[in-house]
Amino acid sequence: MIDMRIRTPRIYKGKWLDRNKSYPMWDAAKTRSKAKGIEFLIVLDDIVIPEFCPYLGIPITKSKIKSSDNSPTLDRIDSSKGYIPGNVEVISMRANVIKNSGTYLEHRMIADRLEGLIVKQSVI
Repeated sequence: MIDMRIRTPRIYKGKWLDRNKSYPMWDAAKTRSKAKGIEFLIVLDDIVIPEFCPYLGIPITKSKIKSSDNSPTLDRIDSSKGYIPGNVEVISMRANVIKNSGTYLEHRMIADRLEGLIVKQSVI
């Protein structure tokens, strides 16, 4: 059997990846799910990269050099479930870091405090 990876010119692989920008996220998620022993049922079409982050509204941009706050990341909406259709969305790295660094209650407490400060400042 011929290993097609060896015989595929780099230029073709680069062009294919340019047309299939969700593949690296899909492949990384597949590797993570295998390592963590969680369900993996998504296909490339389940990964839709939006123009803007649905949480923060910032543009989502892909850099070939390094990741940034605006880089696309694949997020499991309900982390108790695996990578299954309807449970994944592409969000900015910044939103993913914020989302993953606290519980719902902690995020709610911070949001309540910020809302209180904003209201207080608008009254003054």
